[in-house]
Amino acid sequence: NNNDNNNIPFVNQTEGEDMERQRHDKIYDKEEQDYDASIMQHKRMGNNDQSKKRLPTTNTAATTTTTTTTTTTKTTTSSQPTPATKKKPTYANKEEAVEAFKSLLKDKNVGTREKWVEIMQKIIHDPRYQALKTVKEKKRILSEYQEETKIREEEERLAAEKKARAGFDELLKSSDWIDENSRFREFRDKVEDDQRFKAVESERDRKALFYEYVEELVEKARKIRQANRKENAAKLKAYLTSDECKWISADSTWRDAKEHKIEECPGAKDLENSDKIKVFEDVVRELREEEKDRKAREKEKRKKMERKLRDSFRELLQESLTKGEFHSKSLWDEVDHLFQEDERYKKYASVKKPKITPEEVFDDFTADLEERISSPKKRVKAAVKATIGTVKHDAKIEELQKAIGSHDEVKDLDEEDLKLAINEVIAKAKWKHREKEKKMRKYTKELEKDFRKYLARGYAENMDNLKKAKLEDAVNKCSSKMVQNSGYKKLDKEMVKGIFERIKGELLGEEQEEEGMAVENDDDDDDDMDDEKESNSKRRSRRRNKRKRDSDIADDDENDNKNRSEDDEGDKKKKRKKSSSKKKSKKKRKRRDDSRSAAEDSD
Repeated sequence: NNNDNNNIPFVNQTEGEDMERQRHDKIYDKEEQDYDASIMQHKRMGNNDQSKKRLPTTNTAATTTTTTTTTTTKTTTSSQPTPATKKKPTYANKEEAVEAFKSLLKDKNVGTREKWVEIMQKIIHDPRYQALKTVKEKKRILSEYQEETKIREEEERLAAEKKARAGFDELLKSSDWIDENSRFREFRDKVEDDQRFKAVESERDRKALFYEYVEELVEKARKIRQANRKENAAKLKAYLTSDECKWISADSTWRDAKEHKIEECPGAKDLENSDKIKVFEDVVRELREEEKDRKAREKEKRKKMERKLRDSFRELLQESLTKGEFHSKSLWDEVDHLFQEDERYKKYASVKKPKITPEEVFDDFTADLEERISSPKKRVKAAVKATIGTVKHDAKIEELQKAIGSHDEVKDLDEEDLKLAINEVIAKAKWKHREKEKKMRKYTKELEKDFRKYLARGYAENMDNLKKAKLEDAVNKCSSKMVQNSGYKKLDKEMVKGIFERIKGELLGEEQEEEGMAVENDDDDDDDMDDEKESNSKRRSRRRNKRKRDSDIADDDENDNKNRSEDDEGDKKKKRKKSSSKKKSKKKRKRRDDSRSAAEDSD
């Protein structure tokens, strides 16, 4: 048996291996006996069923005869000599035994879906069935074989499908007449006898492959059209942006383009009208963006230039302030002549429509100065009061600084702040002196007016008496209202006497020239008073403008947030208004219904 099956016997077998082999042989013999018994039982059951169909009723004698015959047959069979038992094949190692069992499964064409009972009928009589010891191990190897076979068959199926699809694709590509409007029925009628067509067995797969190819043709055609449209649009755009189309600008319209025959431009003939309009609008939009950027650059450049000139002018103001040429209460009209010859002022004044004028820069500068020296000025005033009492209008900054420099109030002040504060104090003294002179001129004018009036009235009958009259006699003779005149009380006696003598001479015709001079002085006094009022109003206006500019800067930063909040608030108000109007309309309807029901009840 070993020579017939070409099996290699085990070598160097031990006593334990012999016992294992004997046990394995017993298991194999038992499996064969169980299998033979099951086959014989199946056949007997089949014969009994057939005999029952042929002989529906049997007598006792027949049954006894059959039983006797069967028994005799079994006895005869058992008495026959048993053939020699086949020896189990041997293998060199475990791997060889597994391969022998798998080769058995392959030779018997065992399928991937067959069960163990069906497979055992095919392989149990083959000697290679004994290659593995236990049924569990055989089933495990069978499962591995079936899984490997399934994978192999799936790979073969996919390879076959791939090959069939490749052939079908080749058939589609060789059919030059197919385009994006072709139908599968037309294709099938023309190539149904081709082996590449038949290689794909499913009609559904054929149709899917055909329409996939048609879709590829559609996509390819779409890409070609898109590429052509882009190329033509690029040609048209290049032409519109060239020097040949100088007529186009940021304000051009489609009507202008039609007037210049844009349809005849390169690339425009193969474009649709919507594409032409889009290209034209893109060109105009780019021109607008360029114009916007150019204006923004110019604005930024102008802004930087103005800032530079403004800073230079502020340096000029600082230099002039250090020299004491003006103070925080000064007005532009009073000091503008100081800067007329300076180049820094000339350059700034030459700017057309500046955002901030030189006068506004000066007002801001003086406002900042006033805020800066507010505290030092108070300390300087306290030091002056403690040391020299009052400041004269003709005092010098150096002299006053030397006089109060050692005082505790101003000892720790910065030198520049100290000088600026002293300048403010001296400016205030000058202002008081001017105010005092104005009042004196006012009193003088009022007193001259009264003297002229009452002396002429009192001495109208005899002017010679006026010539000899003294001040006290003339005042007593004139109206008592003259004594109540503020000028008579405020002016000292010498000034009152001088005014009296001058008016007396005018009345007597002796001082005509002085009369003209007095009238001119009166006009000057009026002008001074008007100038003072105007300066005060200008100061108030300057402060208002400064506050307005500061508030404008703050408002500019808050505009966006306010606009958003106002929009939200507006929406809320609209909703509230709408809801309130609905409530009002409901109340009106309710009152109308109530009135109607009341009228019906009264009827």
